[in-house]
Amino acid sequence: MQDKTIEPIWKENYSAIAMSSSEEYLPYLCVCLQSLVDNTDKKHNYDIVIFSSCENEEKKKIVTSKYSKKNISIRFYNPKRHFENIKLYISKPRFNEACYYRIITPEAMPSYKKVVFTDTDLIFNTDVQELYKINVNGHAIAACIDPTWLLLISREQKINSTTYKEYGKKVLNLKDISLYYNTGVAIINIQEFKKNDYCQKLKKLISENEYLSQEQCAMNSLFNTNIKKLDWRWNLTVPMPKQRLYPEDYNLKTAKIYHWPGNCKPWNYKKRGFSNKWWKHAKKTPFYDSFKIYKSNLIKKLTVILTA
Repeated sequence: MQDKTIEPIWKENYSAIAMSSSEEYLPYLCVCLQSLVDNTDKKHNYDIVIFSSCENEEKKKIVTSKYSKKNISIRFYNPKRHFENIKLYISKPRFNEACYYRIITPEAMPSYKKVVFTDTDLIFNTDVQELYKINVNGHAIAACIDPTWLLLISREQKINSTTYKEYGKKVLNLKDISLYYNTGVAIINIQEFKKNDYCQKLKKLISENEYLSQEQCAMNSLFNTNIKKLDWRWNLTVPMPKQRLYPEDYNLKTAKIYHWPGNCKPWNYKKRGFSNKWWKHAKKTPFYDSFKIYKSNLIKKLTVILTA
């Protein structure tokens, strides 16, 4: 039987990291882990927990055996029990319930002071301990402003019968419409969550609302101005070709984490910015052959469409 909570592997000199993944996303999880491992310090310890309801023990063993080292611990944790009798609304086809898992991190890991929680459609370009060491005292979480949100509100784009600005004001109750954060990379202040019962408050919000971006909207709505703003380099939303998300004076090559949210993933779109960085790490993973097969089939399908 699974332990009710997760305890730290080390008492000191470690960084705590968590990610969520569905079974079908495990190969992409490996690319994320590969990039993390490629940037680790042998003198530092890394306590990594994968939140997943995947029951395929063989696949999970592939992940843990590949990336567990003397100073790197990889564990899987099934968070399903934390969501009993709670409706998990899925807003878009590319999302699933695994997206919600981050909000119960303090319930699953109550003995930790803080945890870096990330999506898996991203790669690390630096040592994650640098992010973990950022002080988040007094804040529920730390995260980066979402540049896509800023683009959407600047264009007054509509969602159904309203605009993103109206959604931010009336549904999310944002005090400052420009302060909407992407929680795909976040430092979660465990003690702040416990002190304010934030897990239960987030569960209540997601059970009562059908948010556009699921748990991300819930966290923005609840925490609002209680979010520490991280430097944009900690969660660079890789722009589509010819799309401008950042000012011209931002050097995108200095990003510490490259993130591909949305539909255009680096394994689908060969020419999307910085996809070569993703493939560099993908080549080292145990699932690389499946990536090559997928990529080959995709190219064949595009060739048929373009020549038909």
